[in-house]
Amino acid sequence: MNKFTYENNGINTYLVYEIGIGDIVDSMGLGMITNNKIQGLAQTFFTQKDNGKFIKYNVSSRITLQSFFTGQVNKKRLLSVFKGILDAYFAAEEYMLDTSSIVLDAEYIFVDVSTCDVSMIFLPLIAESKDVSDVCFFFRNLMYTIQSDVSEDCSHVAKIINYLNSSANYSLVDFRNLLNELDNRGASSAQSAVKPIAQIPSATQVQAPQVAQPVTPGFAPAPAPAPAPVQAPVAAPAPAPAPAPAPVPPKAAVKAPPMPVPPKGAPANVPPKGPNGMVVPPKAAPQAAAPVTTPDGKEISLFYLLQHYNSDNAAAYKAQKEAKKAAKAAAQPPKNQQAPAKAAKNKKAPKAPAPAPVMPPVPGAPVPPVAPVAVPVAAPVTPVAQAVPVAPVAPAAPVAPAPMAPSGANFGETTVLGGGAAGETTVLSQNSTAVQQTVNPMLVRQKNNETVRLNKFPFRVGKERSFVDYFIGDNTAVSRSHAEITMKDGAYFIKDMNSTNHTYVNGNMIQSGIDVAISSGDRLRFANEEFEFRIG
Repeated sequence: MNKFTYENNGINTYLVYEIGIGDIVDSMGLGMITNNKIQGLAQTFFTQKDNGKFIKYNVSSRITLQSFFTGQVNKKRLLSVFKGILDAYFAAEEYMLDTSSIVLDAEYIFVDVSTCDVSMIFLPLIAESKDVSDVCFFFRNLMYTIQSDVSEDCSHVAKIINYLNSSANYSLVDFRNLLNELDNRGASSAQSAVKPIAQIPSATQVQAPQVAQPVTPGFAPAPAPAPAPVQAPVAAPAPAPAPAPAPVPPKAAVKAPPMPVPPKGAPANVPPKGPNGMVVPPKAAPQAAAPVTTPDGKEISLFYLLQHYNSDNAAAYKAQKEAKKAAKAAAQPPKNQQAPAKAAKNKKAPKAPAPAPVMPPVPGAPVPPVAPVAVPVAAPVTPVAQAVPVAPVAPAAPVAPAPMAPSGANFGETTVLGGGAAGETTVLSQNSTAVQQTVNPMLVRQKNNETVRLNKFPFRVGKERSFVDYFIGDNTAVSRSHAEITMKDGAYFIKDMNSTNHTYVNGNMIQSGIDVAISSGDRLRFANEEFEFRIG
């Protein structure tokens, strides 16, 4: 692989390539890349010092693609970077540059963490030409190393991998169209998720009744603006009402002739007389008429009587009502009758006589009818278990008693092995497996003594809230992704991420892109923001 180094010059960071003896420089490509600012390609400079020739690329405030894709990567960042790489290829073709000179290495592709803009390295050396399959191979390998964000729909990952696996039909244009389709589909789905709210006409939109206003002589009233028509909601057609039953005309009530009333002061036992002076014989007691029912066999109700009123139905209804009243009175016991005396307490009820023995029936003989006999209900009897012979059991062998624990042993929530205080964790003695000491690396901000726990690695520090792990928003001298701290084999390292104002360890500026070992108590400075690294 090509040998690149980093160089810090003031506030800028450069990726430097020294042209070797065996390198053949593409003069046209070098002149084109150094004299033009091409989209997607890093700004390039050519310098010569003593006997050395150098090509420098300005990568200030940008991090490598390898660091950019560390951790979970969401859909927006993935599609933006992939489209940026393809745009760099298209721009190089427009300037008639050999795309084989573009370095396809995640360590030498640089990304702006805020805008996701990509800066590719174009190395103008005549080398073995590359075809489009190499670009497909690079994207496919990159997809297998990316950890997608599980909090969102990851269907785009499967579609990209399926397309890259079909290398026979692969082309940069088709791949760019696929990325645009996936990006636009995500935007359209987000817009479709927001449903429009149905507007309800306000009170001002409803037309109010017009009131006649007095007209001043000589002046014509100004015509009022026509209100906006309000379309009434169309209601579903109501079902046709069922035809009402034809009313049944009630029969004319037949009035009985008025009974003669005896004159006042007449004796009670004297039968009344008619108008002609003849004695009116008393009427015989009415006989109980046969129960009259409705045509469907039911008793006459008050509702039926009102609908079908006549003398017969009225008499039947009255007789029916009196019969129910009499039956109800007969069912009630007389008021003066005393309740049966309660049985004396602590006295046993007399035993029922034993039933007579029943002879077995004779075959062919008629079976006499048996009168039902009331049998008292006896209390449930608990069945008695029968004795079952059990085989003799051999005596068990004597068991030695378990040794008793010494006094003072702890049988609480924790088991103590080999001594030690009891707690929520098993304590191992020195002869047992050694317990690894808990290590808590942290940064202490000197401005306000804020403690920052390093709970993941790599741990990023900067002022791009959506990318870094510790956000420094009150210091504009800090870069968006200023530095990151890593851990390898129990040791800790810090690396400057091509920051503008650099990173310092114990007052010494460190080279960008290089891991520098740090230990507890070291002073770290990001631009002019000082921290102390501690291991608690």
